[in-house]
Amino acid sequence: MSADPAFLYHYTTTESVFSILQSSELWLSHARFSLDVSELDYGLDVVEGVINRRVAALQESNQSEILKTLQVYAREKLETYDPFIICFSETPDVLSLWRMFSLEKGVCLGFEVQGLLATNSDVINCFFKNSGALGKVSYDPGEQIAIAEGLVDTIIGSLGRAVKYVDEKHPDEALDVYAVHLLAAAMLFKHPSFQDEREWRLFQFAHFETESDHQALRFRTKEAAIVPAIAVAQEKQPLPLEEIFCAQSALYPDHRRALELLKVKTGHAKAAVHMYDSKLRI
Repeated sequence: MSADPAFLYHYTTTESVFSILQSSELWLSHARFSLDVSELDYGLDVVEGVINRRVAALQESNQSEILKTLQVYAREKLETYDPFIICFSETPDVLSLWRMFSLEKGVCLGFEVQGLLATNSDVINCFFKNSGALGKVSYDPGEQIAIAEGLVDTIIGSLGRAVKYVDEKHPDEALDVYAVHLLAAAMLFKHPSFQDEREWRLFQFAHFETESDHQALRFRTKEAAIVPAIAVAQEKQPLPLEEIFCAQSALYPDHRRALELLKVKTGHAKAAVHMYDSKLRI
């Protein structure tokens, strides 16, 4: 994870921004409730296409069989591990995202990236334990294939050392490591039609097995749906919020003043509030 970009921007509604600042929590929503109906499936198709070609090239070798097993295992993992995401953009000036959250009700929150990583250190730094990461989305099919090929080739290179381990000791643990990498790649591949969003995403695969695990769940409503979510933040600490962009509102001309008051009350006083005149771009 590099220092660039220095800031990432999360577009949301005025209803949600109050909850975010008040709680100092960012919610990762279940990926299956995304506005993109192809969410995750598109990325999995790219990864599986690469695996299928490698399997064909390796023919009936032991590595080929393990790759096929891994492919099935990754799909099965999604039946017991739920994918959660929160999306960011590299820019606060994406008209399609403003329109998505309503030109007169949208708010864009600008976070300092290194602070965001520190805030979510339990998710970011324990990749295998929590299956979480912050990464840049790829929209270019050629780049996606190249990334998947590099990942699959790395796995193949490890198989020679891992074959005995996989076959005789703890196959689920070994396959977990490989499956998480494949699923993580799939989470960062999106169709080229979304490329103007310049998206980064924080994502996590969560497994809810015990009653205690379920207590970590949050829920929100979206139209007629109840959307599962999980929260990541350090308790009692403000988020690394640097900027707040709000759209012009004919109904509420003092929208900016309200955000100025809210940021101070919730411990985010250093964040600068800007008015984004989105109407000029319609």
